[in-house]
Amino acid sequence: ILSCVEDVYSITNLLGQMQIAKSAVKLPVDNEFDEAAWACESECFANSGNLGDGLSEKEIPANTLRYVACVTRDLLEDAGVDVQAWIAAKARDAFQRALERGVMTGDGKGMPLGIANPRSCIPVMNAKPEADGGAPAGQFTWQDLVMLKESIHAQYHGPDMAYIMSQDALSFTLTMSDANGRPVFDGVLTDDFRPRLRGLPVHVSSFLPGIDTTLSPAGFPSGSTPVLVGNWRRAYLLVRRRGLSAQRDDYSAGFCVLFKFEARFGGDILCCNAARRLAVN
Repeated sequence: ILSCVEDVYSITNLLGQMQIAKSAVKLPVDNEFDEAAWACESECFANSGNLGDGLSEKEIPANTLRYVACVTRDLLEDAGVDVQAWIAAKARDAFQRALERGVMTGDGKGMPLGIANPRSCIPVMNAKPEADGGAPAGQFTWQDLVMLKESIHAQYHGPDMAYIMSQDALSFTLTMSDANGRPVFDGVLTDDFRPRLRGLPVHVSSFLPGIDTTLSPAGFPSGSTPVLVGNWRRAYLLVRRRGLSAQRDDYSAGFCVLFKFEARFGGDILCCNAARRLAVN
């Protein structure tokens, strides 16, 4: 079966992942900052308070994803190809799209809380305005991209760090040039042919805001966050209670056969400071 349906680029492989055996996972969160003291600075105990007083708890539930395909018996009987394999592939794609949308923009109500959702605790850095030597309204500069990365504490820098952009934002970035018209970024690719910016791979998300000329002079909707960067394994946790399961129902839908698919996933932000979002105004 020939398919020209646009696929969704997956960024879930960047995230921290955990298999769970219950309806939710509860993780203790350490919010306490401690520092030892030199003997000449402390007469008795260097630490103030009891260790553990700063611990809190984060709960990440596993939410249910469902997909039902209604197929006529005529199609199943007359098809010259493996229709059931095609239906299974359609279901996998449908689940992947829903999961990608959830971890990027989900509101946390019966679904994961998304990285780019307005409720996300990931800090937002505004692109430098034109009045202060930055880009015109609706644009950003390569300096904004560098500052976005370097505003993250050095402890999170490393091989798990990556940019995530909308495809339009990536195209805009790769066309940036200096005063002589030379490209700012040299277009170095990773082993899997992804571009690199300042040494970091760039991943494209279909669910980040892109260019829309009706919303701002240069394209980006006012206040949108089309560029993210962070150590995503530290910043976000995707939990899986049950992978994709399938059930065939020959009787509930009369002349149709129902193929019912279900899975249980959840996700939430673990460490807000491990990532940043760039806002374009």
